[in-house]
Amino acid sequence: MSCEKLLQSNKGFTLAEICVVFVLISVLASITTFSLMAWSHESQFDKAEQNAELIYMAVKNKIAMYKANGTIDEVIADISKAYTEGQTSIYICCKKEDYKTYKKLKESRNQDEYQAWAAINPWAEALFDFVGKYIYDKTVLNAYVLAELDKETGNVLKVYYSDRTDFYNLSNSSNPILNEYKDYDNRYDKVVGFYSPE
Repeated sequence: MSCEKLLQSNKGFTLAEICVVFVLISVLASITTFSLMAWSHESQFDKAEQNAELIYMAVKNKIAMYKANGTIDEVIADISKAYTEGQTSIYICCKKEDYKTYKKLKESRNQDEYQAWAAINPWAEALFDFVGKYIYDKTVLNAYVLAELDKETGNVLKVYYSDRTDFYNLSNSSNPILNEYKDYDNRYDKVVGFYSPE
């Protein structure tokens, strides 16, 4: 076949063929995007679950230390001051920006400012005192964290963790908000990590 005939037979793509190619590329791009979004959500949830377990172990270690030196009853009594009589669980917890404030005030060595902050945030101060020496990467604490302790024994029962959701409500002893996160699907949707040995 001569060059002249080749040039004459080279017609290129039709408009319909180009449209089909664009549709296929769009479908593939959509599938890839949704897959990446699902993978990202799952990895964030897994990280929240791991952080909840990490904090659980840190609190457990601190409790073991308090029990070993005989001060656990004093510590639990101090944390329990703000709770109603007959309540079986107590909570140590922090909001997302609490650790930054706590660290800044500790480093400034201004005792008056620190004491004023601690008076307003006793549960956050208790949490950071419990886990501070046992967590190497302190950025983990820049989140909403709640550890539930047994008021009688001082044992840690469970930990909730989220760097995306404000999930605790200390004003109600039954904590209906926490009950909501006992459901795995709900925690997964809201990216709330949870750990309990039960």
